[in-house]
Amino acid sequence: MDPRGDGKQRIYGSYGEFYDVMKYEMPRGSFGGDIYLTYYYALDDPTVFNTLKTYGYPSDPSKLPGRFFEGVNWRIPSNDPNDSTVDPDLKPMKQRMFDLGYDYSINPSLVASIRYTNRRLIRTIEDIGTLTSAGEVYYIGNPGFGLVADPNTWEAGYPTTPKAKRHYDAIELRLDQRFAKNYQYAASYTWSRQTGNYSGLASSDETAAPART
Repeated sequence: MDPRGDGKQRIYGSYGEFYDVMKYEMPRGSFGGDIYLTYYYALDDPTVFNTLKTYGYPSDPSKLPGRFFEGVNWRIPSNDPNDSTVDPDLKPMKQRMFDLGYDYSINPSLVASIRYTNRRLIRTIEDIGTLTSAGEVYYIGNPGFGLVADPNTWEAGYPTTPKAKRHYDAIELRLDQRFAKNYQYAASYTWSRQTGNYSGLASSDETAAPART
């Protein structure tokens, strides 16, 4: 929109809602693609060198020292039709975007701009894990909604999953010199702030967390 109709000013805005698919790492890990096995043995031979030289054969009890007690599979698939931990009302990840900007032409080749950016995470899909006597169980749901927000889903002492929040606000100031008299330049400064409790599927706020693709 040009407020004065003289071609020197522009006010613009945009609004959008975006949806994302479930990342492959999540169903791979929670639907049986990943295996997490722990084997328990008695330390009958205290010689550490004998123990270390057999390391690497956990699936063959005959190659490990000591008496074998048990093996535990900590990754219980979340898509068991008899005991599904996938929220039946699962909804796709959703994010809202809003931009508002203003441009002013100081002269035919110099433009000053200001833009406000707003990003809000409406909901996401996550695997929410808990340890049970049977092993490691993951619920696939929308944090803060549905199955994982129901107190009856969790054992006593476990809190419900809070809503995933990620709020991003930014103000950008720009000065653009269009190409004239054999030179051009652009200068910008952005002040931004991000708050919330959810950094995304890559868990960028955790140390050495694996990315999910």
